[in-house]
Amino acid sequence: MMAPDERFSWALSVMDIPPAAHVLEIGCGHGIAVSMIAPLLTTGSITAVDKSAAMIAKAATRNAGNKAALLTGGFADVPLLRQRYDIIFGFNVNIFQKPPGVEMQRIRKLLSPGGLLYVFYQSLPGGNVAGMKGMAEQIQLQLETGGFEIQNIHFKKVGTGSCICLIGKSLLEL
Repeated sequence: MMAPDERFSWALSVMDIPPAAHVLEIGCGHGIAVSMIAPLLTTGSITAVDKSAAMIAKAATRNAGNKAALLTGGFADVPLLRQRYDIIFGFNVNIFQKPPGVEMQRIRKLLSPGGLLYVFYQSLPGGNVAGMKGMAEQIQLQLETGGFEIQNIHFKKVGTGSCICLIGKSLLEL
């Protein structure tokens, strides 16, 4: 399995976040991605949400020196500080593996016109790119059903695992 910061380094290279971007992470866990994104932003911002108070506490400790908004709550109803985000992403977040619901509607509303959604998943150890293609197809179907057009799909083999990234753009500018 690839090291956590290795997968996030790959994710950052895929997202290519501009310094003025307003970024939202769904399911931030320990705050590793936040710690890598925050220093890149000059006039932009990073907001991260996790339903676990314990994870937000760990993310806050990791990001003590960074300017980041860390919020505890379920994504569907947590109050956010901004109306729109240029980039919304999640890594191994289950809302993208189930039929589109309130969360997908909220993502569409929160994306700035032209903004992008990045959905990342990492395989279990020993997982390969071929095995991740089935997951990518499942997520693509959920995103398309939820009102997103897939812009690109990336596969990455690193170490003993693999990652995928689906990039979506809302079909409805809300």
